[in-house]
Formats: sequence, C-alpha cells, structure tokens
Amino acid sequence: MIKPPVSVKPYYCCHEINKDTPFLVLACDGLWDVMEDQEVVDYIAARVKEELGEPIVPAVHKKKLQELVIR
Repeated sequence: MIKPPVSVKPYYCCHEINKDTPFLVLACDGLWDVMEDQEVVDYIAARVKEELGEPIVPAVHKKKLQELVIR
C-alpha cells in the first residue's frame, strides 16, 4: 500500500508562554515543508536582532515586532 502524501495527524508542541518568551511562531505546513524548527527559530531571532538591535524583544518593541510578523 502506498503511503498517503498528507498526514491527518498534526505535529504540535506545548510550551508555557510567559513574559520571558521572546517570540511565538504560528505557521502553516508550507513553512515546515522547507525549514526545520531550529532554522525558523534562528531566522526569526536574527530578524529581530537585525531590526531591533536586540536578541530578545522588550515590551517597548512589541508594536515593531508585530509589524515585522505581519509583513
């Protein structure tokens, strides 16, 4: 029997989000088809550092981060 091209079982992780969480990635399977989990984390962290000059986003930069994510 041939394996179906799409799985009906989702991949997910549970993590507690708090004030020290630097960012949250919400993405569709299209992203995960071309990048591994750590690649995405590294990419987002680099973009935040590049745009804001800081590796972790303080509260004062939340609006700017929202603009980056929406692009």
